[in-house]
Amino acid sequence: MRETVEARERILGSEHPDTLTSLNNLANAFTSAGRFDDAFKLNQRVLEARERLFGTEHPDTLGSRNNLANAYHSAGRFDEAADMHALNLEVSERVLGAEHPDTLASRNNLAYVYRALGRDADADALFD
Repeated sequence: MRETVEARERILGSEHPDTLTSLNNLANAFTSAGRFDDAFKLNQRVLEARERLFGTEHPDTLGSRNNLANAYHSAGRFDEAADMHALNLEVSERVLGAEHPDTLASRNNLAYVYRALGRDADADALFD
């Protein structure tokens, strides 16, 4: 995976959408492997680049924010995960609509982290 990232950075540039996708995939692999510091760093880099390139409400930016929130959740940093998932849900509902699959996933992710925080009533309210 690193070889792909390095090649894309060299050939396409560090902020080309395909390079960012490769970085995102590597960050997700780091999260799965429990390498959270590496995952946070890469996810943050991709998020910041996508915010610059596409804006804060673009679906790719929402996906990057979701991935960083998921990494926080996996690392037990539930408050940070909840804040990011809540922002994503608010933007997704406004931009994509309440019934869009990505919005539904955002709602589910926020409910999941609320449960991890012991906020069962808040989690349940997301589905009322």
